[in-house]
Amino acid sequence: MAKSSNLKKVHVVRSHVATRLEPLKKVQYAAARVITGARRRDPMTNLRDLHWLPIPYRIDFKIAVLTFRCLNGCAPSYLSSLISLRAANSQTGRTLRFSCDPSALYDLVPPSAHVKTYDSRAFSNYAPTVWNHLPVSVRSSSSSLPRFRTALKIHFFRLAF
Repeated sequence: MAKSSNLKKVHVVRSHVATRLEPLKKVQYAAARVITGARRRDPMTNLRDLHWLPIPYRIDFKIAVLTFRCLNGCAPSYLSSLISLRAANSQTGRTLRFSCDPSALYDLVPPSAHVKTYDSRAFSNYAPTVWNHLPVSVRSSSSSLPRFRTALKIHFFRLAF
């Protein structure tokens, strides 16, 4: 599946969920005002100064961390069974020496189900989409959960701000 169609899936999922995220965004900004001591009518507190990710990126962060745990055997088996790594050569299942795309070694297999409103929000559909959009350097070089979380948060901060 092409990267552009995966990107469209992410936008479809976010557009369906966007209306439900507004109350969470209001709570996040209210909490930021409480922590910084700002009044309601003061200019909005910058989440970056508090080292907080905006809600949509926070959701993706949590999904990516859970996916990392699934791939490393630290998550419950019922979640780990929902995702699988893609073979380097999908026809033969063998790894080729001259692979053109090194990122394919770390891709997850997206399910072949049609994208529906609730189906697209399921962990088995959304986790591969989020994971496959992460840079290879974030996906592959992290040997421990704390290092992965740090690299992931830096990546999402660059996207968000």
